[in-house]
Amino acid sequence: ISWMAINALKEFRTFEPKPVIKKTPKTDPKFMDVAYELLASGLSHPAITFHDNGAKGMNSYGYFDPKDVHDYCHIGCAELGIAGKAYTDPMNGFVNIAKTVLVTMNGGYMNGQLIGLKQEPAKTYEEFEKNFMAQLNHFIDLYVNETNRANPFYAQLFTRPLISASIEGCLEKAQFVDEGGSKYWVKSVECCGIATAADSLLAIKKVVFEDKQKTMDEFKAILEKDFKDEEVFRTYLEKKLAKFGNGDEEVDGIFDRIAEDFCNYVKTKRTYVGTIYRPGIYSFYETITRMGRITGATPNGRHAGVTLSLNAAPDHGAIQNGLTQTLKSITSWDQTMSDNAC
Repeated sequence: ISWMAINALKEFRTFEPKPVIKKTPKTDPKFMDVAYELLASGLSHPAITFHDNGAKGMNSYGYFDPKDVHDYCHIGCAELGIAGKAYTDPMNGFVNIAKTVLVTMNGGYMNGQLIGLKQEPAKTYEEFEKNFMAQLNHFIDLYVNETNRANPFYAQLFTRPLISASIEGCLEKAQFVDEGGSKYWVKSVECCGIATAADSLLAIKKVVFEDKQKTMDEFKAILEKDFKDEEVFRTYLEKKLAKFGNGDEEVDGIFDRIAEDFCNYVKTKRTYVGTIYRPGIYSFYETITRMGRITGATPNGRHAGVTLSLNAAPDHGAIQNGLTQTLKSITSWDQTMSDNAC
């Protein structure tokens, strides 16, 4: 069946339905050669995932039966689910991590309103990064708490009898999937603009705390005016400072810490019926475009309104040192932590 599917993809070069290869040590190398040829031809499919990584991530919760994890599949795009036993909400909250940097710069305020945690100005970069992580966790809490309040009402108004009848646990418990009837019910929290955020944090570290080119207030004022009359400084931020995706250990380390903290914190959250939330270091073009439109200029040199970085990839135009260094960056963090997808 897999050969039939990939040969059909090779002939029709379609984008839907989205084909995903779950690669294992037993996958036929000849089959993978066909997949690589398709990708090298410019087709963005098939997606290739790694079974061992997914299984390690799913087993980290102690929630799934390891026997069921062995048979997990990919749903939607590349999100992980267990067919016939799990009801997976793979696209729930999307947190704007790039905007969180701006909120942190403003001590929890945005446009004169307190929308985050009220914080005192940081005296060191380490303190600023700590403040940023606290703001990020705060926004995760806001989403989880409110969606947990809304879900019971949603479950009363919108039922899924057909899906519920097809998933193990619902008939036995006489519960719909949205009430937690399935054997496994998981929700998720995703992030948007993580590379934009990492590059911005590095810029703050260099400009404000190390080189002291600008004070935090001066930097904020420049961003609020979207770099008006500051094109030389904006170009310096965009072109001269290190960017995630080029094998630079300093900015890669910032990216790693954001991803690690984000994933670890999401994994502590629970749904209103006590089941788990899973983290995803991924987004969609519509999401990063829409969020980019409502996000002001960022310290990495990005203009206000411009699209944020996609998924766990480097920011647009940030790659300068070739594919090998890009691969070094994107594999610098433990991707098994983002078991919803990345």
